[in-house]
Amino acid sequence: MSAGEVTDAAARARVRLERSCAALPTALRAIARDPVVPASFDPLRARRILSTGVGSSAGHARFFAHVLSEQLGLPAKFVTTGALEKVPPSGALGDALVVFSQGLSPNARLAFSHSASFGSVVVVTAQGSSSTTGEREEWYEALRAAGVTLLGFDAPDEFGSLVRITGPMLGYAAALQLADSLARQVHQRVPCDFEAAAERLEQAEASLDLVFAKHEIDEPRLLSWVEGDVAFVAAEGYGELVQNLTTKWMETTLRSSPPIWDAAEFAHGGFQRMWAAGSSTLVHLSRGRASDAELAGRLAASFDSGRHRVVELRAEDLGATSVFEHEALLNALLLRWLRASGTDLSSWPGKGHDASLYDRSPELEHTALASSQRALASTPRLSIATWPEMDTYLNTDGAGSKVAVLGLGSVEQHGPHLGFGTDAWIADWLVGRVASRIEGALALPVVPFGCASEHLAFPGTLSLEPQTFIALVRDLLTSVEAHGFDSAFVFSAHGGNLNALREVSEQFTSTGCRVVVYADHSSLGERLAACGRGFGIEPAEQGHHAGELETSILAALHPEGVRSSQIAAGLRSEEGDAQHLFYPSLRDNSPSGVVGDPRRASAVRADAYLEVWADELLRFYRDQEPARSDALRK
Repeated sequence: MSAGEVTDAAARARVRLERSCAALPTALRAIARDPVVPASFDPLRARRILSTGVGSSAGHARFFAHVLSEQLGLPAKFVTTGALEKVPPSGALGDALVVFSQGLSPNARLAFSHSASFGSVVVVTAQGSSSTTGEREEWYEALRAAGVTLLGFDAPDEFGSLVRITGPMLGYAAALQLADSLARQVHQRVPCDFEAAAERLEQAEASLDLVFAKHEIDEPRLLSWVEGDVAFVAAEGYGELVQNLTTKWMETTLRSSPPIWDAAEFAHGGFQRMWAAGSSTLVHLSRGRASDAELAGRLAASFDSGRHRVVELRAEDLGATSVFEHEALLNALLLRWLRASGTDLSSWPGKGHDASLYDRSPELEHTALASSQRALASTPRLSIATWPEMDTYLNTDGAGSKVAVLGLGSVEQHGPHLGFGTDAWIADWLVGRVASRIEGALALPVVPFGCASEHLAFPGTLSLEPQTFIALVRDLLTSVEAHGFDSAFVFSAHGGNLNALREVSEQFTSTGCRVVVYADHSSLGERLAACGRGFGIEPAEQGHHAGELETSILAALHPEGVRSSQIAAGLRSEEGDAQHLFYPSLRDNSPSGVVGDPRRASAVRADAYLEVWADELLRFYRDQEPARSDALRK
């Protein structure tokens, strides 16, 4: 290819970028008129809100987490996509995952390697709401089928250039809108003055003219500037909001990504590095605040003006939305550099040689697995309903039979490493999962107390006498019947409740409400043992109480209830039925209160164990209610 042809190709690529820059104010106003769909999860119920992305989308994810944590005080943090590839974070069942990806590239899909382990998953993408075809559309459909919420915004296809203009800008806007939708749920707001930001974008070229005039930057100086040592500095943590600027600089100039230093940290290495450089340029990302004026004065006093440049790119102080103007200013600066250098961004050096680096997408079938945890978020629960809502629920015709799902737990010791709420926590998850699979079902609050006399030798255990327990459950079922439920499904996550529960089944009679009671754990034990063997875990290790099984589940459901430093092997029993070890007192046979070996417990196995458990309950319910089997959700 001749030099002239290269120049023509570079010019065409640059013109496309210039047109994208010119269209940014219109695109920003458009997304303001048609915002992304609000998030599908409650930020107050999420243990953590994790955000991730690759490339420019990593900047959006950092921006989103920063806004949530710093402005709203929500437990949000950025995690790299690679960190999500192998093992889901401990306690992921209580976490919400927000994935930013403009085009859902193969590397971005690594975020879904364990997506079913999270309580809710949201994807913010430029393609999610528009018509796409081929492999990417298959992924979108698979994610929707898995219960993932897709929040799409309209942006042009920018895959013909290494650097992107519209997607990164609108990704920030979508992140702000999503943050604001979460803020509204906690009675706060995130300012999103997109009109003011669009007006600033329209002035970006004129603002950059003033910067170039002030610092006497012409084409030769711009070329030498980019060739030299470049870094950014910002005050008051603003650098965390504009991380994409470094990615854009790297992708445009094909040089090392410049650091963004916080003003408070600049003296610790950054200043020394730049002072040592023969020629360097420090770009001050200012918003015109008092802290920026002070920083400008300190920088001017510290550098050698003969060797170092301090160039202020000043945006209007619009809070988090200032990032739009800094994006536009850098766009304008880099376009001038492209004109001066003749660089062709449509034909980057490694084009065509990087396929193996992108071909790391997880299996589509794995991602399409049903996400049972996310179904829980939409399950109707009595604990958060109001009485008018219940009145509507119970008196709505044509919505299927009304089924109350009641789970029973226990407040009892679970060794030195698990909390007293273990059985109730597990029961609560199972109630939600079972109710989510039965049409018209309502999840009742779990009864946390049960028959636990075998654990009373351990301080803290609270136990009901069998007749008290029977009376309690019977009274609850009477209330359920009185409100007009067609059926009630009752089960226990604590084996010590089963004898009394059988008596409830025998004693409770009703003509208006059919009661289905699951009071035999023998089949459940066999199925859980088989599941454990699939992981290389034997039944004696899984254990009957506080062993690998319950510890793995708690590590995912409620990691705060696990004392990892106290985990130790307990009494190992090879017997399928170990009731004789528990009565009259477990402490006589297991001083630690553990029957099993929890040392290899892992949250990774929790989802499989819980699904087996829930599936066994649903199988039993189906067998007992054959006429209602078609109401089970697939």
